Amino acid sequence: MSVMQRYFIKLLLLLMLIVIGPASVEAKEGRITGIFSDMHFVQEAGDVVGMEVFILYTGEGYYAVVQFAEGNPLVPVVVPVKVYKSSVSFTVPLSTGASGKFIGIVSEEGLIGKFENGGEKFILKRNKSYWQ
Repeated sequence: MSVMQRYFIKLLLLLMLIVIGPASVEAKEGRITGIFSDMHFVQEAGDVVGMEVFILYTGEGYYAVVQFAEGNPLVPVVVPVKVYKSSVSFTVPLSTGASGKFIGIVSEEGLIGKFENGGEKFILKRNKSYWQ
């Protein structure tokens, strides 16, 4: 193999690392948008319980449709989402079942977080909506 061929192969590998590198990091961290839910039906009680968050992107930034269920599903709300790398935060009003500022981390597997005012930690898997 000539010196020129080795140089070309090294250059090609370097270009591949530059192009593929950021994509692999994004895939590892996970995209911000998606449906995250632990909402489920409890057969014994006949209740729907849990939380569902659908994060989507608009021309004006990220927004979330947030719904809680505590026996019966509550009315969902649409709230703006602040995003920094894989961290997200949003504030939901009192009428939604849980209120205050939610802070979480998005990964390829799901959304993990909790409300600042205490309470339980939510582990919401990335999958279809309960309603699908």
